[in-house]
Amino acid sequence: MLKNVHKEYIVEQENDKVELTPENVAYLWKNFLEENKNNLQNAFLNVAQHQQPILEEDKLTFTVTNNISLEMLQLHKMEITLYFRKYSTSSTIAPDFILQKSDTTKDYKTPKDRLKDMIDNNPAVLNLIQKFNLNMD
Repeated sequence: MLKNVHKEYIVEQENDKVELTPENVAYLWKNFLEENKNNLQNAFLNVAQHQQPILEEDKLTFTVTNNISLEMLQLHKMEITLYFRKYSTSSTIAPDFILQKSDTTKDYKTPKDRLKDMIDNNPAVLNLIQKFNLNMD
């Protein structure tokens, strides 16, 4: 009956927590990726390695340029939050994801528009079309 009286209890020691500053955010982000690279998807790692979170008050702001990157980061929001809360002094830190679309729009041209541009750049193209009786309609 008294055999089980002396049980060992393992108490986890508090990890060395760092104060959350812009410099420490980069350090913690790099450590997060290193420690979890075997558990995370390769697609997420590819997106995450090109990210540099920015600290704004109690938010880690990630700025991405496409929906796929946004989805990849949002899938691991909980892991990111838990890691930063575990290793930093901030207990209210939360990631924030911003989709920033580029203002440049691609201008697609029809074949007729491209032909017109070619003729404008080099009038000899028009001469060739006329000489060989090419139908460009």
